[in-house]
Amino acid sequence: YRLSGSRTITCLHNGSWSDFVASCYDIDECEQQSHNCDRVHGSCINSIGSYTCSCDSCYTGDGVSCQLVNCSNLIVPVYGNLTGNSTECGSTTIVSCSAGYHLSGSRIITCLHNGSWSDSVASCYDINECSLGMHNCDITSEICTNSFGSFMCVCNTGFTAVGQSCFNVTYTVSGYVRDAFTTSAVKEATVALGNRSTTSSSDGVFTFSSVFPTTYILNASADGYYSNWKTVAVSGNITAGTSADITLTKRLSIGTWEVVLTWGEYPDDLDSYMIVPGGCTVSYQKDVCNVGNSSVTLDDDATHSYSSESIQINNGAALPGTYSHYVHVYTSGATFVAVNATVDLYNATGRVLTINSPAGDSVYWDTFNISTVTNTYTIVNKLR
Repeated sequence: YRLSGSRTITCLHNGSWSDFVASCYDIDECEQQSHNCDRVHGSCINSIGSYTCSCDSCYTGDGVSCQLVNCSNLIVPVYGNLTGNSTECGSTTIVSCSAGYHLSGSRIITCLHNGSWSDSVASCYDINECSLGMHNCDITSEICTNSFGSFMCVCNTGFTAVGQSCFNVTYTVSGYVRDAFTTSAVKEATVALGNRSTTSSSDGVFTFSSVFPTTYILNASADGYYSNWKTVAVSGNITAGTSADITLTKRLSIGTWEVVLTWGEYPDDLDSYMIVPGGCTVSYQKDVCNVGNSSVTLDDDATHSYSSESIQINNGAALPGTYSHYVHVYTSGATFVAVNATVDLYNATGRVLTINSPAGDSVYWDTFNISTVTNTYTIVNKLR
């Protein structure tokens, strides 16, 4: 406070004081700049007999010393972007999404004076152009398939991609139905491709026309045979004697086993082998082993693509023991690296085993062993 009036007064002889009693008035330290508040980012607030200091908006401290308020660092949203990298109070950040995504939340957020952001960072969600009708796929020939941030136009069933468009293209599929052991034609076999069926001719040939390009299950059956099936990929016309050919195994009597080896375009020549108890080996070099009342026979030595070879064990119980089967790649320079071969095993109950050739740099594939003592088989399925 400051004094206003005489500092000293005297009692006079007439009984009065020499002056009025002085008054005390508040000193405004703020106005007089006699305070110690932060003079850049703070404020002085006068009070009766004193003053207080405070920090300006976006600053924090005791008023004597004020520091700028900062918000926490923001995390860039997945499939999104942040524009404006300042975290100082009062700064703004714009949230945006990559093409193909939509924003869920506030587009602009601000760093507040209390050090928090005005809102959480928005998220970016995929736009399903297919369900929203935001695609340019042809509704007749193409199917819209959504993907993260975009979409794809895939050719519909019955259409084939030619350049950037899909066209209605069909093909003809033909093949042979042959006896797996004798390789002779099986006539009047019922052949089904997808939901269509036909009958093989007298020379075992079947044909389907106007076939849409895709992958099908081909089934074949005939009286006196076990049914069989395979997958056929149609991407062009398929002629008989190639990938649509299928074999049927005749129904077997009890004690009889049949091994059917089939392969595709590569290689030209695979050979089926069966080691018989006692050491005899059936192969293209020796197509039959007769031991007593038991016989093991190779049907034919096939030496071209899309072929099959069958070995049949008849009355194996008459020569009890283990029969070991394996496959050899005969084609020079070829190995099982690129071979697509299948071995099917049949007995009186039908097909009991199907195994596909493993891939590897070897020319020998051990498939399985058959015990005619227990009438069972053991899978090996290893390359040597």
